[in-house]
Formats: sequence, C-alpha cells, structure tokens
Amino acid sequence: MNDKSRKALIAAGAVLLYLLLIYLLQLVEKGAPDATITSIPTAIWYSLTTLTTVGYGDTYPVTAAGRVIGAVFQLMSLGLLVFLVGMIVSMMRGKFWLQHLRSLRRRPWYVFTEDNPSARALAENLRAEQPQAVLLFSAPGTEAPASFGSSESGKLTLSLPMSPRELVSFHKERGDTTVVCLSDDPRKNDMLAEELKDLPCSICCRTDHEPEQIPENLTLFDEESCMARRYWQQYPVLTVTEKIILIGSGSAAEALLLQALQNNVVDAYSRMSYVVFGDYDNFRRNHPYLDQVVTVGSKDDTFDSLHFSKQPWNSSRELLAAADRIIVCCGTEQETTDITAQLLRHFPLKGTVYARLSAPFAGAVVFGNLKETYTPELVLRTQLDATARKLHKMYCDSTGTGDPWGKLSSFTRRSNLASADHLTVKIRYLLGPEADGTLSPEQCGKAAAAFDALEEPLRDLCRRMEHERWTRFHLLNNWQYDAVRDNKKRHHPLLVPFDVLSPEDQAKDDYAWKLLKELAGKDADQ
Repeated sequence: MNDKSRKALIAAGAVLLYLLLIYLLQLVEKGAPDATITSIPTAIWYSLTTLTTVGYGDTYPVTAAGRVIGAVFQLMSLGLLVFLVGMIVSMMRGKFWLQHLRSLRRRPWYVFTEDNPSARALAENLRAEQPQAVLLFSAPGTEAPASFGSSESGKLTLSLPMSPRELVSFHKERGDTTVVCLSDDPRKNDMLAEELKDLPCSICCRTDHEPEQIPENLTLFDEESCMARRYWQQYPVLTVTEKIILIGSGSAAEALLLQALQNNVVDAYSRMSYVVFGDYDNFRRNHPYLDQVVTVGSKDDTFDSLHFSKQPWNSSRELLAAADRIIVCCGTEQETTDITAQLLRHFPLKGTVYARLSAPFAGAVVFGNLKETYTPELVLRTQLDATARKLHKMYCDSTGTGDPWGKLSSFTRRSNLASADHLTVKIRYLLGPEADGTLSPEQCGKAAAAFDALEEPLRDLCRRMEHERWTRFHLLNNWQYDAVRDNKKRHHPLLVPFDVLSPEDQAKDDYAWKLLKELAGKDADQ
C-alpha cells in the first residue's frame, strides 16, 4: 500500500469513528431527563464546540455513557490542536508549499543550489522568459519559511529547506527539472553535479573544469565566457578592417580576447587589428600557437593582427584616436571606472568606448552586468546546444561516420558549439544590414536562400571563411597538423591552408552554411 492510499484509509476510518460516536451520543442522551442532546444535529453541534475547544455550554451530556463519549471528543480536540500546530510548523518549514507544488508538477522546475546575486539574476530572466516555470532555491538545514520571490500571479519562486536531490526526487514523476549549480566555489559545483548526475534531471554547472567526457544531461559554463559571448553578440564586428583596443587583463579580459579571435571571422580575408594593454603572459603560454592564428607583434595589411603591449594604456594618443572601439575590462570595477573616465576626459576618440560595469556610465556603453550575463540561453544553452546537435547529425548522416552526441568528447562538443555560435556571423555575412543577430527561422530562411543563390566563386569564399574559423578554434585549443589524426595528441590532418585541402575536404566546410536551411524549416523553401 502506498503512502497516498494509507492516508486515504486513515481519513476514512476517522470519519466513520466520528459518525459512530455522534450516533451513540444522541442514542444514550435523548431519553434522559433534562437532556440537551436529543438528536443527531444537536450531537454534531456539541462535538464541534468541543473539538474546537469553544465550549458554549448550551449542550452537554448528562448520562454516564454520554460523558464518556464527551471525554473522547475532548481528547480528540487535543489531537486536532496538535495537528493544526504541526501543519503550521510544516508550512513554516516549506512542506506546505511542497504539497501545493504537487499541483504544479506539469510545469518545468528550476532548482538553484545557491541563493546569490548570480542565481537571482538568472531566476529573474527565467521568470521573464518562462512565466509558468517554478523556481526553487534549495536551503537544506535552515528553518526559514518558504518565501515568494515574485508577487505576480502564477510566477512561483520559493526558498525551501530541502536538498536539490530531495526536490528533484519530489518532481521525478514529471522529470522536467533543471538543477543549476551556482556556488561561487567551482569545486563545490563539480561535486554536487557528480552527486546528482544519476537523477532524471538536467544539470547546469558553473565551473572552470572540463572533463574529457561529459554526461549528456550536464551543461558546463563559466561566467567570463558567457559575458564574452554576450558582448560580441550585442556589439558585433561589422567591417573586416576594424581597429580594436582592449585595456585590462585577467580572466574576463582574456575571455573577451579569446572569443574575439575564434568567433570574429567575418570574412575569408579579414584584416582586423587588436591591441591589448595588460599582462597577457599567462594567456600567451596557454595559447602557444597564436602566431598561426593571427600576425602577432606587428601590423599586417593582409591578415588579422594582434599586438600585446605592457606600456601604459595612455602612452599612445594616436593609437587611441584611430581605434574603432576601445574595450575597458579590468580586474575591478573601480579600475574600469577610473580608466573609462580618463579616456573620455583626456583623449579625442572616434571610436566607441565599452566598459564592463554594472551601472550606466555617461559617454560609454556598459556591458557585462549579471542580468545580461546570466540569461537562460547563455547559461543553459538550450538553442545553441540543439543547433550544435543538428550540425553534428548532419555531418554524421552525410559522411556515415561519427559517434552519437552523447559519446562525443568534451572538445568535440565544444567544436560543434563553436560552429553553431558562429552562425549569426554567417547570417550577417549573407544578409548584411538585414541581419538582426538571431537564429530565428525567418532569418535562417533568408540566409539559406542567399547562400543557395551564390555563384561558385562566392561559395568558395564562404568555405574559406568557415575553414579559417575551424582552424582558429583548433589552433587556439593547441591542436597541430599531422598526417594522422590523434585526438590524444591533438593532431589533425586538416589543419592546413584551404587551398591544400582536397575537393572532398573543402566541401565539408559547406555543412555549417547548409545548416541554415534546416534551421529555417519550411521558411527556406518559400
């Protein structure tokens, strides 16, 4: 017998006992002299005033048997009082709301393992995008009452004294649960994700660690990469000769530079120039093949160039004046604020100044605050992941090779994700000013039609552009050319110039472009 059936049986027994006592009470009382309980209605009235401890005194038993039954009702009133107190305590501990949440089990649930600014930023964005979602903050070991994070009808945000495992198990009959591990300690997130990986839920984990194999229900991310992706999505490169200055160092600035180098492939032959001020020695050690990705240390009129400078950022007035954009991203907000203020006050600038700040700054475009960074798509990557899976399936179906998505190494998954992330750049390349930076079916349909209409020489440029992007991604992840592919050693035979590839290998660079038609669905044929 399950718990639900047992509770129903106990409730039915309690009702039968109550009705039996009512019948016996009026039966023994109605014939006695001076009796006040002479019928079933008066017996019910007496029982209610006794059970609720009101005791008006207008009805009472006068016989010995009636007083025995009355004593039973008095004892039952103590049980009712204990039940009410227990219910209140249960409500204070959040159990009451769990019972209410049973009625919401068909909604998607998001369980946050921490209550911190990052989690609240993501929860706020989730509420805006998915009003019917139930957002739960796990707070095991606390005595805090359940608390609503939103007063809007139907939008539930609760803090409950239960572990993530308990909450997922509570919702397991539905299964549409996502656990978001957002502790400021990456190791804590890793351990919790490992503990929960066997549960029927999706897990999203903030970490700086990437294992060789990742369970299919696990999504890994880091805040700096999300911030960098968001920045270049919001403020994309629009010309092949853009001059970009980056001021500041640290993990956030490095993420901006890395995302730029691997994703700002806006043409088959781009000539952008990057100048970065700050300490990038560690970045250069982690990416030893930078000189194969861009021209390092000198200006190049035929290829993208990257110059590292340890001079003070304000040592070259001419360089600042010529820049098309200046990005300020320092280790602290105060340092970013100070440099941004000096830039705007002391130097004539033609380009836009972008500053990673949490509050508006007059004269500069601010970016990278928590609300912009912790969006569902950047963190959970639902659309990006689905797009990458489609790209991989297209490749497997066309070549007859390749492992299922769930068996791919973490690097191969990231490679597919990087290709999917570049699709908005491809759409902008094909549509120009008509592109809106999204992967909507309408945008993909227009881009697919534009690609199909290209003459062969222009298609060749598209292939070169994709091969350049693919090559950069592998080089930035320390792969090198070898005639025999070896994933352990990070060797690949296709890490050669496009013109050296065989016609069959050149044709592989069409996959990402042809994916646009599949993403467009029926719109591509209209």
